[in-house]
Amino acid sequence: MSFECAVSATRGARAYQEDAAVFWPGPATFAHGLALPEPAPDAIVAILADGMGGHAGGATASEIACRTFLAGLARIDDLTPFLRTVTESTVPLKADDAEDAVPGTRETTLTRPPRQAGPPRDELTAALHAANAALDRRVALEPALAGMGTTLVAALLTPAALEWISVGDSPLYLCRAGEIALLNEDHSLAPALDQLVREGRISAEAARNDPRRHMLRSALTGEEIDLVDRSRRPLQLEPGDVVVLASDGIQSLREEEIARLVTAYRDDGADAVSAALIRAIEDLRIRHQDNATVMVIHNPG
Repeated sequence: MSFECAVSATRGARAYQEDAAVFWPGPATFAHGLALPEPAPDAIVAILADGMGGHAGGATASEIACRTFLAGLARIDDLTPFLRTVTESTVPLKADDAEDAVPGTRETTLTRPPRQAGPPRDELTAALHAANAALDRRVALEPALAGMGTTLVAALLTPAALEWISVGDSPLYLCRAGEIALLNEDHSLAPALDQLVREGRISAEAARNDPRRHMLRSALTGEEIDLVDRSRRPLQLEPGDVVVLASDGIQSLREEEIARLVTAYRDDGADAVSAALIRAIEDLRIRHQDNATVMVIHNPG
């Protein structure tokens, strides 16, 4: 088995980038020369965080969450030095000023049996809480960052299946045979507004334009997490499947358009898919377009 992985991003209409994204294994630079051990090639981890709290707060929160979550999954015996580093000093996982699509492709061949570890659901949950605790530590060190937070969606792919965990409104999609399915829950007010549309209480246009639509009901802030979504059972992937993790900036595109683009570019590779999705968002030229980052994982079979 093998997976193709790629990530692309745009600032949209924002002056800065608050998204952070990382694949593991994959290239990542850590402050003060710290690096995570290379894993056995039996799993791929994709993590995407969409920060909030302004340029400093949002970018800091998303970076810390990605790094600490990844460290938790790597099961470093003593996290203290690592956490001290990531909460006191951070360096970008990708260029903050990247306005154009930034594709990058890597293929990982799965040749060994799955690693011996705890249930993926437990590992993902522990890593999430470690990331949340790291935010609390950073605010304690730098009170000016109080109020920062981030969404987070992470996917763990092994030869057996896909499992995930998420907090917030960053979507996780599965594209299969031209169809698209949202795998995780949306922890914004958007689902409640859409329910009002189905009940005939408001119009679809009113729901789309409601200023409360993107208000979050749950996020990582260092405090108790209100809502967490987890995969309830492993999801078996099929040849040709494409998994997309994204920040909510992708929601400028309708799901049908996302599915169309994935299907059209899938055979050209994950980098072509991620670049096409970002290009489609930029082509809309939405006045208040949010940051958008997409991570694409293709199972060519």
